[in-house]
Amino acid sequence: MENTLFDDLVQSLKEAKAISKGEAEASRRFNLVPTDVRAVREQIGLSQSEFARLMRVSIKTLQNWEQHRRNQPAPPQRCSRSYRPHRT
Repeated sequence: MENTLFDDLVQSLKEAKAISKGEAEASRRFNLVPTDVRAVREQIGLSQSEFARLMRVSIKTLQNWEQHRRNQPAPPQRCSRSYRPHRT
């Protein structure tokens, strides 16, 4: 590894440590808003079992998402947000 790359990595780790201890402010923050899974599923006209199969999760997991007992992890959240039915 080049010295400059290594130095950058060490500096990043020091900054991360300071941020985690509250000694420094993060340069960016991301505020993730949970997807309304039920609304997405209903908008595209799928049953819970069809949508669960599409998302490759169990029906129970989908129900937990829809009832806000569990939050979707990021990849399925992006997928359900971006899915749009074809209009004919």
